[in-house]
Amino acid sequence: MSNLELIEWVDCLSDDGWLSVDEADHQTLATAYTVGFIVKDEPDFLTVAGSFNTYEGAVNQYGAVWTIPKVAIQSRTQLKLASKPTEVDGS
Repeated sequence: MSNLELIEWVDCLSDDGWLSVDEADHQTLATAYTVGFIVKDEPDFLTVAGSFNTYEGAVNQYGAVWTIPKVAIQSRTQLKLASKPTEVDGS
């Protein structure tokens, strides 16, 4: 399994209701924070999983998966676990 990281990234902010001109004028971007295991690190995007499970020593499922465009990422911080999960092969 790959590194555990805290990802700070910029996300859109939306409202599906009616807004006054003043309310719409004050819309801004949202800052999002995602903590997870790095599944895939590509030039244009990063895929992160909040959880995973294993079968016979290999990862067979991911949960809470996010694919974040790299242009939206503000920072990445590698986290250390107090105890390391069982080593598994993610392939």
